Parts: sequence; structure tokens; C-alpha cells
Amino acid sequence: MAEIREAGRSGTRTNWTFSFVREVGTSGVWVSYILNENYACEPEEPNQAGTFIEQLTSDGLPRGADGEKIPHPTIPNVYVGFDNYALSEGRVRLSAEWDAGDVTTEQVDAYVNWLQTENFGLDIENIQRTDTSLSWEQVTHDETGGAYSLIKYQPNTQFKVTIVSDIISMVCFLRPENQADVWNACSYSIRAGDSLTIDKQGTECWLAYVGHDFVADGAPVAMGDVNEVSTETVAITNNSTGVRKIAMLWK
Repeated sequence: MAEIREAGRSGTRTNWTFSFVREVGTSGVWVSYILNENYACEPEEPNQAGTFIEQLTSDGLPRGADGEKIPHPTIPNVYVGFDNYALSEGRVRLSAEWDAGDVTTEQVDAYVNWLQTENFGLDIENIQRTDTSLSWEQVTHDETGGAYSLIKYQPNTQFKVTIVSDIISMVCFLRPENQADVWNACSYSIRAGDSLTIDKQGTECWLAYVGHDFVADGAPVAMGDVNEVSTETVAITNNSTGVRKIAMLWK
């Protein structure tokens, strides 16, 4: 496993290895892939079960143009976080911890209800909670569809994402400082052998492919490709053996 180090922003730490790291066009948004030995050419077999990324406090939550944290529209004490992940293969555990009294039972109830009722294109499983913690696991739901919201909101607390499976493939978008409310992100799922036509969103739109066997408008697409959408629609086929994800970034 890689050593634990700062994860690109102060107040964060990780022992993940990131692949295909680069800026998306000239957007200021950075994209990176989290893959394991099935995909990444790394000698230490990166991103095994138990590896993680962690935000140590809520002080480092993303900010909008006004410099303030961006609240959930209906749930108090919940804000836009750094979970800009589109999970394609594998299983991850998301967890939050706080001091007694910092988060109320009613706020946790509302957040869990949001997790269970919003369609993220994921199965939300193994929800665990105490007076000072909340955790759950998520896997990609076996269906073709989208657009799905990413789980972009988190409690106003410490927050951690841990890989808990032998196989992992997912992509992450990291927005610029004070631009958490400028760029939007979502995901699409395509089952093995299925096709899906995806509509362009906004005026600037990019697709990140999280799988080896996609064909987009008749042309093969490689794992790690992040392509600008220049037409009104893109027809994509998944020729892999299981459901795979595509992430979209737009404004």
C-alpha cells in the first residue's frame, strides 16, 4: 500500500494511488481515477481494501463564489462535500464522525432518508449509526440509466471514503477553490451489452469513461479517456462483462 499523505488539499489525507490525473480541458477541474491491480500498472498493487481518503474536519469543505459552504437545500447541517465520485466497479464505505451534540438525531434521520430516496444509480447498503457516527456502503446498481446525482452532500463533520472490495474502479472530479457551485457532475450506468444515448448538458460538457470496453458513436473508448461532448447526443455501448459507469462534468 502507498503511504498516507496529504490528499491535495490541507486537512485531508489518503493512501490511494491516482491514475490518469489531469485537468479537464481548461476548466480548472481535475479528474483522477481510483483503480486497483486489475487496471493500474503500479508495482505496489494500489487501492486494495482498507485504503482510504479522509477529510479530517468540516473546515475544509468546498466553498462557493461567496467563500461560504454550500448548504443542502432542505437538510440543516449538511453541505456540499468532496464526494465527487462515480463508482463503476467494487464497493466503498462512506463514514462520518462528530463530537456529541454537533449533529442531531433529526439531522441524521433526514440525511439517511435522502440517501435512501434519492436515485444515485447505486445500492445503499449496511447503514450503521450511533449518536456520534454514520456509515454506509455503496455499489453500482445493475441497471442502464441516468442521469444520476452524485452523493455530493455530506454532514458538516469529518468524512471518510474507504475501499472495502478486492476490485475497484471509480473516477473523481476535484473542483477549483470557490467554484463548488459552478461545475455540475452526474453519472450514467450501462449494463453489459446495453447501449445508452446521453444528451449533452450545458454549454461545456465532458464525459469520463470508467471501463475498458465502451464504444462511443462507433469509436472505441479507453479507460481514463475524458472527452468533450461536441454533439447534442452521444450513443454509448458497454461491451464489458458487467455494469459500468460514465461520469459527466458540465456547466
